[in-house]
Amino acid sequence: MSKRRRAFPGSKIGVTEQEALDWFEQRFGASYVYWVWSIAEDVRLELTPGRGWVATRPGGSASGPVKESLVIAAGSRAVPGWVDAVVLAVQERVNRFASNAAVRVEQATGVWLHVTRSANRASIDRYGLDWRRMGGVPGIAGSRRPEREGVFVCRRLQDALWFADMARDDVTDIWAVHLDGVWLEADAGGGGDIDWALCRQPIPRRDIELRQADISSGERYRPSS
Repeated sequence: MSKRRRAFPGSKIGVTEQEALDWFEQRFGASYVYWVWSIAEDVRLELTPGRGWVATRPGGSASGPVKESLVIAAGSRAVPGWVDAVVLAVQERVNRFASNAAVRVEQATGVWLHVTRSANRASIDRYGLDWRRMGGVPGIAGSRRPEREGVFVCRRLQDALWFADMARDDVTDIWAVHLDGVWLEADAGGGGDIDWALCRQPIPRRDIELRQADISSGERYRPSS
């Protein structure tokens, strides 16, 4: 039988969460709902008036502040670090009123790929991958400031070449990134495997290596016919 427990009776949500809740209800006429997937967990998070965050998974639920609700709902099944990674992912989406209905949070294994303009190579070779050091070189899609607080990575070379194509006439580099044990997050409407994701921590130089340099537009992604 499912058990329902309240994390902190009478607890209130933050100002930003209330603003997101008001905006979401006005636009969609519904509560602010997120499904969170990982390899070991499947949790539904709902931001509701009065009760705060309601975290529900098969076998139990809890309400209150998002972190405390997740801890109680997930119980001993939660992988260490998973709750904190979920809190970061969900709160960031609340802060920008993102209406995606699902997010996948899981620990990375193996080698991933990061695409950047070749003009960033010297900085990356010295400091590693750190969005906080973004200077005069625009992002891969042309933005002048970080689109998100983190480092975008993808799993397959085909996806990396697709991102490289966003740079249009500029040359790009692909870096191999070793991410064993690092938490990643991604919008995941279908709940499937992550193909591209966001790493919310800087990646040190020792964990990366240049895989392909100075990729021109003629070498980039082309859809199969």
